[in-house]
Amino acid sequence: MSKISSKDWRTVRKYFFDNQTWLVFLTKHRGEVLSEEILVRLKQIFEQTCQQMKCELLKFEGETDYVRLLVSVHPTLSVSTLVGKLKGKSSYIIVREFPSLKNKIKGNHFWFQSYAAISEKENLSEIVKEFLEIT
Repeated sequence: MSKISSKDWRTVRKYFFDNQTWLVFLTKHRGEVLSEEILVRLKQIFEQTCQQMKCELLKFEGETDYVRLLVSVHPTLSVSTLVGKLKGKSSYIIVREFPSLKNKIKGNHFWFQSYAAISEKENLSEIVKEFLEIT
């Protein structure tokens, strides 16, 4: 039996967990509105929100119309609750801090309502590409 490395697990009281999940959020109507400046701010917002939700943002990647986050999700938290908080808070802050986005997005929604939640996998790029094609 192999020994478990403490680097592979997070612990909280009686929980030992390694719930790493990739989250993919698309901008509303796939609008190409994510500039470098907005991506930097989104990363800050996601890091802060994850910390508040007892999660950890492990990686953040973004393009002009979507972001990918690798999050270590706390075992007492559902992914859908975390996603709701991440998308809601980031949308609220970004639209207010970057008023020029009002002209580029339709309505008051910044993010597309659907999202992808993918367990850590080697073929992540293929899965994300598939998700982007069907949305």
